[in-house]
Amino acid sequence: MSSILLLMFLPALAIAGFASFNNDDDDDDKTDATPDTSTDAQANAGDTITGTDISDFIVGTTGDDNIYAGDGNDVGETIDDNTYADATEALITGDLDSFDSLSEGFFGVNGISGDDYIDLGHGNDAGTGGAGDDTIRGNLGADLIADTEGADSLDGGYGDDVLIAVDGPDDASDVLNGGANDDLLWGDGGDTMTGGSGEDLFVLNWAPGEDMASITDFDTVDDETESEFLQIAASGISANSIFALEDTDDGAIFSIDGEPVVQFDGKDAIDLESFKINVYDIDADASYDIDLSDDETDNQAPDPNDERIEGAVYGTDDDDYIMGMEGNDTVFSAAGNDTLTGENGDDSLEGGDGLDIVDGNDGDDTVIGDAGMDFLSGGPGDDLIYGGPGDDLVIERSAWDVNDTEEDSGDDTIYGGSGNDVLADYRGSDLIEGGAGNDTISSVQVTLTGVQTLYEAPDGPDTLLGGDGDDAIVASDGDIVSGGAGADIIGNVMGDGFDPITITDFDPAEDILYLNGDIVDPASLTLATGTSATTTLVQVDGVTHVILQGLAPTQVGTDAIQFSA
Repeated sequence: MSSILLLMFLPALAIAGFASFNNDDDDDDKTDATPDTSTDAQANAGDTITGTDISDFIVGTTGDDNIYAGDGNDVGETIDDNTYADATEALITGDLDSFDSLSEGFFGVNGISGDDYIDLGHGNDAGTGGAGDDTIRGNLGADLIADTEGADSLDGGYGDDVLIAVDGPDDASDVLNGGANDDLLWGDGGDTMTGGSGEDLFVLNWAPGEDMASITDFDTVDDETESEFLQIAASGISANSIFALEDTDDGAIFSIDGEPVVQFDGKDAIDLESFKINVYDIDADASYDIDLSDDETDNQAPDPNDERIEGAVYGTDDDDYIMGMEGNDTVFSAAGNDTLTGENGDDSLEGGDGLDIVDGNDGDDTVIGDAGMDFLSGGPGDDLIYGGPGDDLVIERSAWDVNDTEEDSGDDTIYGGSGNDVLADYRGSDLIEGGAGNDTISSVQVTLTGVQTLYEAPDGPDTLLGGDGDDAIVASDGDIVSGGAGADIIGNVMGDGFDPITITDFDPAEDILYLNGDIVDPASLTLATGTSATTTLVQVDGVTHVILQGLAPTQVGTDAIQFSA
């Protein structure tokens, strides 16, 4: 697989005409954006926007928008309403609605509204529609499509895709279709998931009282060809819970304590006889492998002590689920689509080949993705994370907790490695390096309270290194940024009392700097000389928000700086 959450940019970053100050009305007008070399497009309310075949930055606002991204590796974000999204082909449309404190973490989804249609085109892209009942198509390329609000339809198309529709407080039913190739589909109660061709990994969040989900084309284990893997992350269960599989006219249903959890459409119970469902107990942090091979009974009451390990463990070439214990564990998972959890010690976890989910949990962990597209998290503690070859998503769990649970994620060191990676860590003083490839790096978290968008300042200044390739970097409050080689987009989220960020290698001929905050007058932007003749201070109303090293103000100009009201 390639591309997992929020992907990349190509050289020119050409986008259709950008309006820094947008006084749109709410009419459902139609505007076809004309591509130019300005690097972005901001939509009016209820628009049709067409990107280019290079790399686009696309923005929608109020209304029901139609967005066609084109064939490049694109980014779309909400620029007005004091918002800045951490995506690189996330097409985010609409206006702020009213919410009670909601954190969307790395997506930077800021309560966007409207029932949107988004076509991501042929690049390796990331897209989200925000609030509303959205339809998002990945088409060609390895895409990340995520939408946590509304009854959404997500279609990965061709390529190794990641589809996420975990709604949190929103219990709407979503439809996820992975399409061709090896995909990860992550849904919750009431969702319908179709993996399509390839070896797919299904993850289902479930709690008592939720509607039953369904998997329409689950492929049972076949060691010679393809196989699927299902993990259920459940709450409200225990070691004494009753797990059952029974036939119905529409397909076998797996239940927990009498409540239907997921239906395998068109499958009889006997079709699943060589298959195991992994159930992860969120409340107790315990894991159970539910063996469905017994023809005499469908009920299994697992002993959690039988499913946990400690010390050095080597996985197989199949799809493994391995959980550590309280000690310092070392786990190598080999090939296959694996799930590794380190528990509370200082663990070393290596995913191996395949699409892996690796979580260090508590402790100072070393987490390695290795080859393939991986989803990596160090958890609380001072962690060292290597993405390795392939397109990886590295997110500290505190950054993507929908319930905004406060955790000390520690001072982490994250290396993306080769490939197009998404790297985010919002707490602690971190070193994040993208390495080769077109990477997305973020140190900023967004919280919504009512209709006001707030930015949570990091616990300490971070060092964000883009490396080679065309990168998207979102920084704030004293961060030090180096985009590296390539045409980079660097966003600075401004806030009251935030220290200026420092960019060490800004190239006005290639790079774009976005200032996000309450800027009401273009004339308030000034460029001043810093402590040396080759240091530029980017100021708004006399307040310095960005320090550009190695450049005089006359070398920078304002063409490479964009901002919004």
